Amino acid sequence: MTSYANPLHPPLDADQYSGYTSIGCALVVPPGTFLLPHRRWLPQPAHTPASKWKVSTVSPNKQLPSISFDYAGHHIQGVPMRELNARNIASLVQMLQGANEPAFSQPGLQKITLRIHWPGYPHVDWARTIELVPNGPITRAQLAIAVATNYSRFMEASLDRSHDDRLLNKPLPFRRTQIARTAKPTSPDYAVGVSAIQFEHLVLVGLHHVFEDVWQADVALDSR
Repeated sequence: MTSYANPLHPPLDADQYSGYTSIGCALVVPPGTFLLPHRRWLPQPAHTPASKWKVSTVSPNKQLPSISFDYAGHHIQGVPMRELNARNIASLVQMLQGANEPAFSQPGLQKITLRIHWPGYPHVDWARTIELVPNGPITRAQLAIAVATNYSRFMEASLDRSHDDRLLNKPLPFRRTQIARTAKPTSPDYAVGVSAIQFEHLVLVGLHHVFEDVWQADVALDSR
């Protein structure tokens, strides 16, 4: 099991964790401090509707509570996504705080849309549906696995493969699509790649509600 430090400070209040989720285009960084010095927040653009019409018609529905992901006994420190991808559900139940609890307390939720907006990658538009009741209400551990799986696929899609020889055997339209989707980032600070940020650096800290059925993950980077 991955080692982790014991908490040394009182837990943050819930309103500190979820209060920043608003519609806007600025990069947002959740409040809170990590115990590990090599861990930092990934600033992400908040998702906004694609059109001005959509912005004006989004219903001002109340924000649903944020969902946190932690090792047992921790608070807003997160879980490495590589652990979520590598371990089976039985192991995660032993590791995660509230692993078997229903992730959503609101009745009637059938699915959510997970949006990933990585800084410097506006050309990679990632929106995927997560079913919440495939075999009963989804648990916190199951939701964590689903989010981590999406980030793994996103990182794979974001890699620069414009010179990948494996594309040479693919049809030209496919090659053009892949190269367009995996173009270099507009900013090098959060570049994804072999010598840059990789999936193994990602830490899932939480999931927050943006509007309607759209949710975004709170992610940290671990530079170890």
